[in-house]
Amino acid sequence: MVWFVRALFGVLGAFWLVVGGFAVSGALDFGLPEGARILGMLMLGNGAALVSAGWLSLRGHRVVDFLAVLLVLVNGVLSLTDDVGVLDVASLVVCGTLLGLLVAGLRSRPGTSEGRV
Repeated sequence: MVWFVRALFGVLGAFWLVVGGFAVSGALDFGLPEGARILGMLMLGNGAALVSAGWLSLRGHRVVDFLAVLLVLVNGVLSLTDDVGVLDVASLVVCGTLLGLLVAGLRSRPGTSEGRV
């Protein structure tokens, strides 16, 4: 299960890195010609945070795991804050799945603190 959680973090993070890269380069403007680059930089940061969370989560560090859960929750909420489209729904489904797997992974590993998988 841990590998699947990390893979989902990687897929979601890679998606935001690609979309953010397109926005920063000017290939996408989201109907916001002035703010697309700023939005793209935020997406790049989000993608990097998701990839990092995938790399670091479920290794026995409760603070990192808590931050990973918080990151997934924020991503899920942000999926619903604008005009909800197909990609928003897909992101919400991935976030919900990821959240469920993270919580299940944390519940199955009570009291681990060595930092190992």
